[in-house]
Amino acid sequence: GPPLMVNVTMYVVSVGPVSEADMNFRLGLYFRQYWSDTRLSFTERDDDLTLTYDILQSIWLPDSFFQTEITSYVHEVTKHNVYFTLSPNGNMMMSMRVTVTSKCPMSLKYYPLDRQTCVLKIASWGYSTE
Repeated sequence: GPPLMVNVTMYVVSVGPVSEADMNFRLGLYFRQYWSDTRLSFTERDDDLTLTYDILQSIWLPDSFFQTEITSYVHEVTKHNVYFTLSPNGNMMMSMRVTVTSKCPMSLKYYPLDRQTCVLKIASWGYSTE
């Protein structure tokens, strides 16, 4: 079948540290993914369902990852910081609190007056758009 579109948003809650020596940076963020799975649609009620973390083993989930990551983790204090909603039409939203340390190649030629652009790339682990 055709590729499934997974939309992504991020809400950044913290930036730093940025390490010129190691050429990396750290972000704390809420990473949200949105997709539609009509196999999960329902008609018994009109409002969204909030799903528990335990249901994850039973449904399809995107295999998104941060291409430029060095390390990353999903927060787990006091429970997994993951939130799911399922709409009656099968629209899914998954939100997780994540900390990512990512590569950031820097040109320090004009240090300390330089300006850097650090990119956090996201992709599917097993699929491409081709």
